[in-house]
Amino acid sequence: MNRLARFREVLARLNPNAPSGLARLPGVFVPPPSAMATKLASRLALEPGSTHLLCGPIGSGKTTTLLSVRDSLKERLAETSDRLGLLDVSRQHEMDSEKLKGVLTSLAGLWIAKRNTTPGASPEFLAAAAQMERVARGFSEWVVDPWDDEHERDDPWIQVHHKGLVKAPPHKSLARLQQPLRTLRGEHAAIVLFDSLDRLESSERFREAVEYDLPCLKEAGFGVVVVGPMRFALSNQLEERKVGSFFDAVHTIPTPNPLSPEGAAFLSQVLRNRVPASEIDDAMLRELIVASGGLVRDLLNLAAGALRAAYERGHDGVTIEDVQDARLELGQNKRVGLDDAGRRMLEQVLEGALFDLTRDRSLGLVERGQVVETGVGEWRVHPALEDVMRGASKAA
Repeated sequence: MNRLARFREVLARLNPNAPSGLARLPGVFVPPPSAMATKLASRLALEPGSTHLLCGPIGSGKTTTLLSVRDSLKERLAETSDRLGLLDVSRQHEMDSEKLKGVLTSLAGLWIAKRNTTPGASPEFLAAAAQMERVARGFSEWVVDPWDDEHERDDPWIQVHHKGLVKAPPHKSLARLQQPLRTLRGEHAAIVLFDSLDRLESSERFREAVEYDLPCLKEAGFGVVVVGPMRFALSNQLEERKVGSFFDAVHTIPTPNPLSPEGAAFLSQVLRNRVPASEIDDAMLRELIVASGGLVRDLLNLAAGALRAAYERGHDGVTIEDVQDARLELGQNKRVGLDDAGRRMLEQVLEGALFDLTRDRSLGLVERGQVVETGVGEWRVHPALEDVMRGASKAA
């Protein structure tokens, strides 16, 4: 294999934006130090109608955890006829531009109707499936013109088109969908794992997606896991705490501490399963782990950046200057979008002040991975961002 092909192959295994299943390939996946996925799967197996919110900073491995929950549940439910599905909402709905109320219910209904449809299905089942399809996708019907009170027209009928919920939900209540959902679910449990809602930019948008849907799905007997923003696990704001109360339980993915033996061992295995020692030796691997702040996505980005720098310099393997280049690049990316107030807050932390999680701006810094947790209740500026900030301070 020539040099270019070798670097291409390794970089492909480091792509954090590759299909999420890559992290689950044999020989690549590393079970995290936390047993959260196993515990969550056990809870859902025992209480298949329970609802859960899964939170974590950007790059902490929420989707990988969701995949682990799915795989563990598949094994536990192998002897039953229970249904289990993982739905990426962003692949089926325009989350940024369309309304979200009713979308989770609609997608769950479409999924269970498709999974449970069998030859010879009962009329009740087929009617429920048709109703869910109409509500989700939209439909047209002929109704008497409500403005024609005096029956002045020879033909009082007009056609009305109802938009589907998956495009723009117009209704006020989802209660009328509970019975069709129960019919579609049948006698067995149905558990739905919803990914991608953590990408919503505002708390209000996330609340819109779950406030009405969760009670409807729960009343219909569905178990639910939703991936959501970190703020709902940490915020002291009453409105954001209320969102967490919609769920039976809120789970936070812990960030591995790269300075602890357990955290360093996990992160080391994550990288070593993707990159051989001939490309990144153990000494450079340790440098990358510390620079990552414990975030898996940042670790993969750092390794990829170091390999690109090594290729450009003509190195056969990564050197310390390649690591420094990658660390600087990541730190500069972390600084993007940081306003003056956020910068002052980070400067105070660098000077030794305690990080105040009660402020809304603080939660944004955590969600974007600009501040990382190094222990229970202990926070620091991301190491790569710290380099850039200290460098900028010296230059000034």
